[in-house]
Amino acid sequence: MRLIRKAIPCAAAIMLVVAGPATAALSSSQATQAGAQAAKAVAKQTHASTFKVTRCVRISSAKTVCHAEAHYTSGAKRCTFDITVTQSSNSQRPRTSPSNFLCY
Repeated sequence: MRLIRKAIPCAAAIMLVVAGPATAALSSSQATQAGAQAAKAVAKQTHASTFKVTRCVRISSAKTVCHAEAHYTSGAKRCTFDITVTQSSNSQRPRTSPSNFLCY
């Protein structure tokens, strides 16, 4: 009986070590912050006068899509674009990818 009482916690500890660390999900504040940084980079590269992130929508625990827009003083007045924010399983830093540019 004593052996079983000691074996159960030991077996549970071994299972936790073998399973490894759990991957953390991407929080909405992390996704919004990463989306804002990516929108700032896009605005700088395209010489926008202002930019803003309008909304972020969670697609899964590791993926969020943020919608942003940039305003210009000449040429196209406004461009909207999406920023996909993903959390890779082996990295702490979220990755961003701008796409779907629409200017008018």
